[in-house]
Amino acid sequence: MNEFPTKGNNSEQSEQHSEVRPRARTEQSTCEQRLSGMDFTVDETYTGSPAVPRLDRSLTPNEWQYRTAIRKAAPDGPNFAGHYTVVTWGCGTECQMHAILDGRTGQFISFGYGSSMGLRYTLKSRLLVVNPSENAVNESISN
Repeated sequence: MNEFPTKGNNSEQSEQHSEVRPRARTEQSTCEQRLSGMDFTVDETYTGSPAVPRLDRSLTPNEWQYRTAIRKAAPDGPNFAGHYTVVTWGCGTECQMHAILDGRTGQFISFGYGSSMGLRYTLKSRLLVVNPSENAVNESISN
């Protein structure tokens, strides 16, 4: 018997393979439930002057394109995981782009990842949540 229905198989075999049974959901777990017991705390936080972002049109062309947003956020200093600065800018409806800078060196750690409902992070934690559930809009349409 073929694993997938093909032309020429009898209808019983085709029906047998076309039925997809969804897995039963027992209990919906939240991000917090799945991460409970894990420790993301940071031991030290950087308290010095924030470094100027390293922007070079030839070396970092993507970052250069968003230099205004990056330069505005960098002087505020670290806001994530002890010494990193998360920078966010809009890219349309329900669209945000993000970069992470090292507040001590000004180097880009990550650049250009997106979200639709923002981020959740703190200076004292290494945990960064993309599209946190508390930012979701629960819309119900009534007829």
